[in-house]
Order: sequence, then structure tokens, then C-alpha cells
Amino acid sequence: MFGWYILGNHWEKQERRNKMPENSLNQKLSDINSNIDGAIASCFVGYDGLVIEKVGRENGLDIDFISAIFASVIKSLKNQENEISELMATFQKDVVFIRVMEDGFICIVMGQDGNIGRAKLETKRLGKKFME
Repeated sequence: MFGWYILGNHWEKQERRNKMPENSLNQKLSDINSNIDGAIASCFVGYDGLVIEKVGRENGLDIDFISAIFASVIKSLKNQENEISELMATFQKDVVFIRVMEDGFICIVMGQDGNIGRAKLETKRLGKKFME
């Protein structure tokens, strides 16, 4: 990836070298995505419905829209004093798995052949907090 930077008195095009820290949200999501067979995209979403970090590609599903809908559902269930830990929805081509965390939730979009058991295991390993 390239960007324009001021060097001295002029602009110069240089390669960006934005390395994310090893424990960054992006790295955690990338690890989750690569460890789950059939995973298309993963994201971390705040309870306000806004996607904080996303990796992978969209495969017909609008991940931002789906995340906002799930945020509303999770918020409603939490207001009912129900302890919810995970949700899953099946669409025509995709499966969405949600792991509820203390500071938001992880949303994993998989193809119909996605490994749901592995998604549960990978997200459970993170514990209750994701943004540490």
C-alpha cells in the first residue's frame, strides 16, 4: 500500500509500513478468521452496533448492517436480564456466528460449509474480554 508523505519541502510517494502490534484487534480477528474453515469475515462490534475492526471480505452480506441488527437484539436480551453468550443465524449462502463479550461481540461470517464448532472454540478461548 502506498501513501503520500511530506518529506522536507515536497510530497513524496512511499510505501506505508503500518505494522499492527502483535496483540491488536486486527491480529486477533485475523487469527480467528484463518483458524476457522470456511470463515469469510470476522469483526468486533460495540454494543452501539458500530463495527470497530473488520477483517476478511464481504460475500453478499452487509456485515455492518448485520452487526447493527445483532447489537440491537443483544441489547434487548441484556435488558431482560438474560445472560446470552452466543447467537447464530443461517442465511441463504452464509452462516453468522456471534460470541458475546464484555465490551462488545465478535461476529464471524462463514459459508454454509463453515466449521461452527471451531468458531465456538476459537472465540471461547478469548475469554470474556476481547479488547485487552
